[in-house]
Amino acid sequence: MNAKPLMATVVLAIFIFLTATTSAQPVPDGQYPSGPNYPNYPNYPGPLNEPEPTPGLTTCQAGYHYDYNVGTCVADTPGPTPEVSDSEHPAEGPQVAVPTYTPSANNGKVLGNLGNGQTLDTQGTIAAFGSEPGTSSDEGTQSNGQQLLFAPPPPPNGIQIWVFYNNHWTQGPSAVFLNQQMNIAVRNGQSQFLWGYDSNSWQRWSSWGLRWPGTMFSTFFADVRGWHMVAMWGSKSGWSNVLPIYVW
Repeated sequence: MNAKPLMATVVLAIFIFLTATTSAQPVPDGQYPSGPNYPNYPNYPGPLNEPEPTPGLTTCQAGYHYDYNVGTCVADTPGPTPEVSDSEHPAEGPQVAVPTYTPSANNGKVLGNLGNGQTLDTQGTIAAFGSEPGTSSDEGTQSNGQQLLFAPPPPPNGIQIWVFYNNHWTQGPSAVFLNQQMNIAVRNGQSQFLWGYDSNSWQRWSSWGLRWPGTMFSTFFADVRGWHMVAMWGSKSGWSNVLPIYVW
């Protein structure tokens, strides 16, 4: 047997083995060698070598996600607090002082068929009530001239409300007997969601929905004795002035 071919074969086999072993090691600067098979290196920090999820935790409960760095489910980062919808009203009503005296009950005209948000044009309003709602000379005072305590009307781009009391529109204190009614006028300055508020009613909040600028009407129903602070809330303009209405 010829020893030279056998020796050559052995040397070639050792060379191939050493070449394969050397190519599988990182280069001296710590970088992994390039090539189509680089993700298959056992220590390569790529997606194919991420830690395996703990059995049973690959699907996390609501509000949690699987974190491969720690190998378990962790809580989601809370996002920003959602804004209050335009169609929602505040939790509390306006805080105003009770007037210093109690007015007499209304003896004027009442239109009992005006629902929340019903509109009338100028001619219809004058025909129904004899005047349009607006600033009257006696607002904020009683007959002896003493100043009363109630919130002033808001800016022109907000909401103003009036009550038809003793045959004229007023933003001052008024009164009515239990189970009777008075008419309310609402002047809205912009497109927004509106809510009616009554501090002493069984139905404290009433939704008027999305309303456009204009004058609307409603009917106050005296369902509970005592002072009622009646107001409107607009999703953009906030609170209107407050109507102090006493129910006898």
